[in-house]
Amino acid sequence: MAMYHPMLRWKRGERIGLRNLHPQYKLNVTPVFLLSDGQYKPKQSTSTSPQLTEAQNFVEGITSDWGFTPIYVDASLLSIVNQQHEIVYIVLEAANRNITAIPTTNLYANYIYQNSIVSIHSSTNTDIALRISLQDLFNAQAWLNQWPIPKNKTDLIIDLGNSIAEGFQYYGQILATIQYIQTGTPWKSITLTGTSIPDNFGNYAQNQNHLIHRGEIDLWNSLQTNLNTRLDFGDYATVPLNAPGSGIAWGFPINAKYTLPADFLICRGVTTTRQGAIDMDVQLRGHASSIKQYQFRNRLNCWADDMIDNIANGIESPGNLETWVQIGVCRHIAITRHSLP
Repeated sequence: MAMYHPMLRWKRGERIGLRNLHPQYKLNVTPVFLLSDGQYKPKQSTSTSPQLTEAQNFVEGITSDWGFTPIYVDASLLSIVNQQHEIVYIVLEAANRNITAIPTTNLYANYIYQNSIVSIHSSTNTDIALRISLQDLFNAQAWLNQWPIPKNKTDLIIDLGNSIAEGFQYYGQILATIQYIQTGTPWKSITLTGTSIPDNFGNYAQNQNHLIHRGEIDLWNSLQTNLNTRLDFGDYATVPLNAPGSGIAWGFPINAKYTLPADFLICRGVTTTRQGAIDMDVQLRGHASSIKQYQFRNRLNCWADDMIDNIANGIESPGNLETWVQIGVCRHIAITRHSLP
């Protein structure tokens, strides 16, 4: 069975989505958490609990929202630096809680972070993960022999971002390059990750439902069929990848994303202000009804699908956009794990 590695931000919506994920959909799943400064904070003491450092608070959140199975942690964007980079404290704190936190880096991380990664591996023999882009893959000859961690102790993650179309365009080169970098000592694992979701839905008509094909699954399926090595699957459980641009007016269209085995169902909303506006609550309940009635829904016995049905039936409040991040993350991971071989 292929391992599944969903990429996630460490934000409340994503965390609650994970918290509500049924244990059967966590089997053979190792999430990749992408940390940033705004999501990584200490916890102040209260009358019933002590103060927690940033690393302690993060790991405490992992235990409550994910559990005790392994995770990948990419902290390369954190600017917080004490005596050592925070990734060191995260790995140590996780180990204290019997959690394997696999430090994850890229070829361009700053010197302090990269040095910390090498130090963690040298002192603990911990496995490391390396995220590379498609261009990095094609330039493998330039960096492969300089990578400081043994390949058999490194999980390689080939991250296409939302450039899946390029994956098909350069399919033959990808196939040949993966075979090339596997010669000699093999990597501990290789994962292909990416998403077909665009940065925004501006090119999709409002007040309509749309299907976006999950090309990342097709690309992965084809590559893993033609490779003589195992290829694991990854994708972005949280989209869009990029932060919204500045100047987005309040009253933006209310959209909902629902993951199907081979497609994304996009319920495209309308503005909540100005001419033709519809209140957010009304739109979100309408999106829930559209999903509930969709003929090829592939409903699962999971919290997310229960929530959608209850919202459509008027049993639950339609919530807000964060509610639908929770629903989207939970459903996405569940249906993806359920559908993968």
